[in-house]
Amino acid sequence: MLWDFFLPQIVAGNYFLPLDGSANPKISMAKEDREDFFPQSLKGVTIGGHIYGMPESLDTGMFYYRKDLYAQAGLTQPPRTWDELVEMLRNSRSQTSGATPLSPPPITLGP
Repeated sequence: MLWDFFLPQIVAGNYFLPLDGSANPKISMAKEDREDFFPQSLKGVTIGGHIYGMPESLDTGMFYYRKDLYAQAGLTQPPRTWDELVEMLRNSRSQTSGATPLSPPPITLGP
């Protein structure tokens, strides 16, 4: 397993061959196999138009909220940007006795 974060460095160092047959025709992921993956998951293992790995997993973010605390904090709609989310979290704590009506992905709000 390899984090896609490191893939550019590994490819630049010529440690991996692409799986699309461009470097070696014997090393090629069949089109039928590529179709088994969501296009977005293949982006994480593709560099310069060449596939260098097979996606192991795909993560999606979820946004949960408690309707009662959300309303108590005076919130009426979900945030549209990351900055709005952070601002809602900061403001809602003071209006809900420190409880957070939202459950975003882990983030650091600072002091």
